[in-house]
Amino acid sequence: MRFIGPAAWRAWKEACSAFHAQQRDLFYPGGHSRWIAFRRGDTGELETAIELLPPEIYYFGSGYMKEVIWQRLKRACLSAAQLRRIDTIALSYLDHRLRREFWSMSRYAVFRDRQPFWDAIKTIASTGTSPKREKAGWLLAAKSGIAIQRRVNLEFFRAKFDPDYRPLLDLYAVPVV
Repeated sequence: MRFIGPAAWRAWKEACSAFHAQQRDLFYPGGHSRWIAFRRGDTGELETAIELLPPEIYYFGSGYMKEVIWQRLKRACLSAAQLRRIDTIALSYLDHRLRREFWSMSRYAVFRDRQPFWDAIKTIASTGTSPKREKAGWLLAAKSGIAIQRRVNLEFFRAKFDPDYRPLLDLYAVPVV
């Protein structure tokens, strides 16, 4: 719409300026200062960060923010209730479109190594629907030490440039070497 004329261009520039002026404070609940507090290790910000993790919460820049949150949660001192909530959130990533924060979540899951989570993943990998089962298989492969993000990205890359190639993404059914 900004290419229609000078008035549309000005309106677009004003909208962009307003967005950038407010984005810093709208990026994280409570504003930029609370985001900095979380990044510095303030345990009071853990609940807010956990509430932002579900894959349904998606807006400009949220993927980058979730990557940081998953990374920080690996070594945070969490209660049993928080760990159960995070496991539930991590399992919900299997039902959604693959985004960048999936890989951070998988590194978190491997690092924490919680048995109830992995039992659920094994069940899904053996009985789930195709996309969900594939992602569960990726998590199991990541747990066994395979650089799964690289493997999946290479499959997508090859399929992008070779129209006859069908990516092999069900790594639970096909052994990974």
